[in-house]
Amino acid sequence: MGMAKNPIDPEVREFMRTLTPYEAPTAKVTGGKVRPGTYRSLAVLGWIERRKSWPVAGIQTILLRPKEDTHVGAVTIALPITPKTERFVNALLQMYGWDGRAWPHEDDKLWPEGTDDEPQVTALMAKIGLGATLTFPPHPEMGAPSVPLHVPKSNGFFPYAPVSEFNSPPVHLEKLRAFAMDPSPFQPTEPTEPSTKTLLGAFLH
Repeated sequence: MGMAKNPIDPEVREFMRTLTPYEAPTAKVTGGKVRPGTYRSLAVLGWIERRKSWPVAGIQTILLRPKEDTHVGAVTIALPITPKTERFVNALLQMYGWDGRAWPHEDDKLWPEGTDDEPQVTALMAKIGLGATLTFPPHPEMGAPSVPLHVPKSNGFFPYAPVSEFNSPPVHLEKLRAFAMDPSPFQPTEPTEPSTKTLLGAFLH
């Protein structure tokens, strides 16, 4: 199947050229039969883990058709966190609705605890063995924020281009830095599926 083209903002393209291969964000279709194209994506899990060179943020997303609520698949995004990329990573988490927390690590009794979403979040974490997840609580009236995600091909890895707002004012940047320095809250527990360690380990290594 051919690759779908996606015009990239010139400023973003220039930023991408400054990244080393170790810093470049990567993504992969990890669920469903997804055809090349642009979708609405919702973050369902997020975490940080230590890789060889840098800490990496992982975001597990589900894909929806544009202007529809039909779930068509999933994409996992790997985002190396370096001094050069941290603002982009933080801006993307911000767009997905990250509120600066990790649950249940902080034990603050906030979302998803005590809500209808708690069983689903707990089950997803248990499936891959995550000790905690970055939290993306839905807005009471507007629901979960969606981010356009371009999928150029159905199989294999593809580069993930930063969103054009990557230079937006940072929110929760210090919290992201703290988790990057110590990602131990996200360390995997024993997964319920023996072949799975973490989403990055399972799909992006």
